[in-house]
Amino acid sequence: MVEHTEYAELNESGSLVVTPDDPLVQSVREFIKLFIKTIHTLLLYPPSNPLPDQFRGEFFRAARELLKIHSPLLLVTSERGFYFEGQIVWEDEPSDTNPAYVLFRDGVREIGFLPTLTAAESNEFLDVFVKMLARTGESLDISNALWELSIRSVYYRVIDRVADGELTRAPGLADYSRTNHLFFSTVEIDEQEEESTEDNQENNPHGYKGVQQERYRQISEIFDGEVALDKQDAQELVELTTRDAECDGQTEALKILEEIMQGETSQQRVSEIIQVMGYQFDLMIDEDKWAVAPEILKKLFTWTRQGDKNPNLAEAANKGILQAGNRRYLSRMATFLNENPQTDLAPFRSYLEYLDRTALGNVTAMLGELHHHAARKMVYGLLGGRGDEAVDLVGNYVYDKRWYVVRNVALVLGRINRPRAVTFLKKAAKHNDARVRLEALRSLGRLKCPEADAVLMDFIDDPDPGLQIQALKAVAPLPTPEVYTVLEERIQDSRLTLLEPRLQRELLAAYARAGGIRSLTHLMRIINKKKIFRRSRWEQLQINAVYALGDIPSGSITEVLERLRRKGSPALRAAAEQALHSRANNSDRPDGLPEETI
Repeated sequence: MVEHTEYAELNESGSLVVTPDDPLVQSVREFIKLFIKTIHTLLLYPPSNPLPDQFRGEFFRAARELLKIHSPLLLVTSERGFYFEGQIVWEDEPSDTNPAYVLFRDGVREIGFLPTLTAAESNEFLDVFVKMLARTGESLDISNALWELSIRSVYYRVIDRVADGELTRAPGLADYSRTNHLFFSTVEIDEQEEESTEDNQENNPHGYKGVQQERYRQISEIFDGEVALDKQDAQELVELTTRDAECDGQTEALKILEEIMQGETSQQRVSEIIQVMGYQFDLMIDEDKWAVAPEILKKLFTWTRQGDKNPNLAEAANKGILQAGNRRYLSRMATFLNENPQTDLAPFRSYLEYLDRTALGNVTAMLGELHHHAARKMVYGLLGGRGDEAVDLVGNYVYDKRWYVVRNVALVLGRINRPRAVTFLKKAAKHNDARVRLEALRSLGRLKCPEADAVLMDFIDDPDPGLQIQALKAVAPLPTPEVYTVLEERIQDSRLTLLEPRLQRELLAAYARAGGIRSLTHLMRIINKKKIFRRSRWEQLQINAVYALGDIPSGSITEVLERLRRKGSPALRAAAEQALHSRANNSDRPDGLPEETI
């Protein structure tokens, strides 16, 4: 129960003093506009439409952001609109569709928000106005509706009717008469309590001692003149309300619902309980209670295995797990992980592991939202272990416009390691970003099937020389005659001397590994060719051909290299020496590709 006594001052004529907008007042004005727009959206659209949820989320986020820079946030009502620190921040004609008028009409003169506002409380607050403005059921008194809800982070002042008529005051006036009956909502400041220290608790009204003193004052005021409370009785009441405030409502509610569920077999009752559990779970996600959420999924997963004993329970639990994999929840998870990069990933990994295969598309979409490597690695590691059930759902994201998403998808498809993945990797192999094509090449190299080998061969003509080199390393050991035929065509191409030395050397080496002893004849033809024109280019090509001889897996090649080491130009002798040294130390370059670097 918080009582504010600071209001806008009145001038001598009794009018409110209006000062120019400062940034804070402008922010409050925008917040009230969003509040009005949100209510109208909730009134116009059914709950099945995505717009109501979208506006609810925007309103809650706007409230939390505003409360970070100014709290508590206190608004004063009038028949026409809302005032903040003496300035009108929203105004409309008095009517039953004007939220400010509805509050003022039912005696609510002030309404405020605390920084502990939760998503659940925000939704309940909005629902009160929607119910009032829609006039569903019996006519409501909004002050009573707020009182019944007991939203701890929203508080208000109500002026009741007195015997000699209704007391009305202009917004902004302080010092209401003590003869009026004042109602207060409860106030909770858990976050502020945790952040306060020993040094500032004494003077900080939001610290633990400040809250205790404020509760004592509130209790004393409520019972003043009706019940005499000694200090001990009041202290016990304070401790009771404090313990009650520390209770985690969603967790406790879920435990109770779980106990109710035991032995329940009625299809209607089971569905109702699961529906309520889903609502509580939704609140838990909105409040980022990710450490607890996997435990709920674990329980639902256990119930899905009880189909023989209780088919209704198993069916309802399956629906609950399906709901847990929806797009909104996983986007919320991604946002939390982006804002908390050092958080323990274990509960998030556990959460994702319990999801049904139908959620794998939404899980893949997280790769485009996560900012940190550790979180992305967790996601693509999990997807890679889902096997056949994940191929199509993950593979469809190769059509995403973000290159980094497609690259991660190509990596995941390689880890899934199913021939079906080639269909999607073909698309990634033609991506305009070389980093995506490289990851597709690596994944195709892991699949080791004829369909993947065919796509790998296309990489030999990739426009990026670095990818051509990687492709040559990948195709050289493939057990197909086509590799040798294609490489031999490249070796006989008159443009061979125009290739950059690194690519030229890798092409000759791949030809040697693919053809074995069959490649000796053509390599020796290159080495023995007389240099008439372009001597420097031919000499570099001959040196690379000598290195390639060292890649032929045949013992007879050693004798050939020994002869070259004793005869020929100094450059060729040096190349033969190096090739012999590599063979003697068994240090040939390994086949295949290096590990991915995401």
